[in-house]
Amino acid sequence: MSNVVADAAGISAYGSTEAAVAAQIASAGGINVAAVAGILTPVFGALGTEHLIATLIAMSTNLFETGQVSAVHAGQAAAAYGSAAAYTATDLGDAAEFGAIGLNL
Repeated sequence: MSNVVADAAGISAYGSTEAAVAAQIASAGGINVAAVAGILTPVFGALGTEHLIATLIAMSTNLFETGQVSAVHAGQAAAAYGSAAAYTATDLGDAAEFGAIGLNL
């Protein structure tokens, strides 16, 4: 078996990046819907209400989908943080075991 080396700090940094991406995607989805609704309402007015409603339904679907993408990135962040914690705990536990038998590595 080959040696496995895991950089817990690097994995945590990846988790932080994924968390930031998740927040940015979620924010962009909400801003997009609000902007489109604000622009289209005066353009179509009362005569284009059906088109406006259809567009807003489509934008709501888009918001839902961006929420799904954001959730995937948030899940990646959580998994990265969990992995980093597990690697760190394993390393500390192994170091304690080695120290207990007199091996100072």
